[in-house]
Amino acid sequence: MYASLYDLIYDLTGLKLPFLLIVNTFGLFVAFAVMAAYKVFSMEFTRRHKLGQFPDYRIVQTVGKPYGIGEYISNGILGFIMGYKVVYMFLFPDAAAGNPQEFLFSGDGSIWLGLATAGILLGLRYREDLKQRLPSPEQKETVTGPEFFIGNVTGIALIAGFLGAKVFHILEDWENFSRDPFGSFFSTGGWTFLGGLIAGGAGVLWYCHRKGMNIFRVLDVGAPGMMLSYGVGRMGCHLSGDGDWGIANTSPRPSWLSWLPDWAWAYDYPNNVIDADPGNLIPGCESLHCNRLAVPVFPTPLYEFAAAILLFVLIWWLRRKPLAAGVLFSIYLIAAGVERWLIEGIRVNSRYDWFGLSFSQAQLLSLLMVLAGIAGIYFLRKKPAKPAADS
Repeated sequence: MYASLYDLIYDLTGLKLPFLLIVNTFGLFVAFAVMAAYKVFSMEFTRRHKLGQFPDYRIVQTVGKPYGIGEYISNGILGFIMGYKVVYMFLFPDAAAGNPQEFLFSGDGSIWLGLATAGILLGLRYREDLKQRLPSPEQKETVTGPEFFIGNVTGIALIAGFLGAKVFHILEDWENFSRDPFGSFFSTGGWTFLGGLIAGGAGVLWYCHRKGMNIFRVLDVGAPGMMLSYGVGRMGCHLSGDGDWGIANTSPRPSWLSWLPDWAWAYDYPNNVIDADPGNLIPGCESLHCNRLAVPVFPTPLYEFAAAILLFVLIWWLRRKPLAAGVLFSIYLIAAGVERWLIEGIRVNSRYDWFGLSFSQAQLLSLLMVLAGIAGIYFLRKKPAKPAADS
């Protein structure tokens, strides 16, 4: 497994690029997931706006006036933080190679690099300011669609989703959180997808409702992007070995799966980033993480990646069908709920016992998702839908 991009590049090419030690593999794939969601959201907002499913927005902006002092202050602060932490990590990767998250929340860094980077950003901002100024500032009206707000939508989904995913995981694993609250909250592992879905979705719907958008159409826009980003994020879990794997699997591979590689049936996650089974060291290992699982497990993140990509293709195809508003999202809820319910059967998780039934938090939420999806299709399917012609 690969704790950082350095480990991944070194394993694939043999190149040693120390500055890549600070690029966390899981974090990198989270960034890829956000970019994938952003791209799909933007495409769908634009397409559906052309179909008349979202209103026009008249944006009035004043162009040509000098930038305000607030913009310079915010750019200076951002530049200082970047120099103090990020530039310092690239120049001195050993300082954060062990734990980039711990470094970012520590007081370590370089004041001089912070001031230098802030000065560069402020200089560039001032140069841009001079170029855009007009002798007499004027107001300019632009007619646009909801894609104008996609940056805000993605930002809200990201912040609320991360908080929801972490909080739901804490509630699911309160014992570990109570032992180390700070370390648990800021760890790279420990995320509950369904918690992120609920919190992120609530934040986005609140914002879009304020902008006068049909929330059922907004949910439909989000369906394919959420499925795709989930799959990309799960690949990050697999490549980093962050603990979101399955239960022990010592069973022989069935004959009908003879085509499946050994590591896709049972995997011991060498060099996993959580250092599981610390006594089971890899001989001759010189990496930061040198443990492997004593007993191989089902590589469930890999299964979820494959399932999510297939479901994304299905939803991407269905999005052009003349479905009533909200039905596509209802289909997504059913698909995502069933997928997660099934994978929980072979996944490491905390379980609850209620009236003789044993289930995980994710299975309970998955069941609610499926029921909500079925209800959504039943109550929304009769509403008229505009043809979703190609555009």
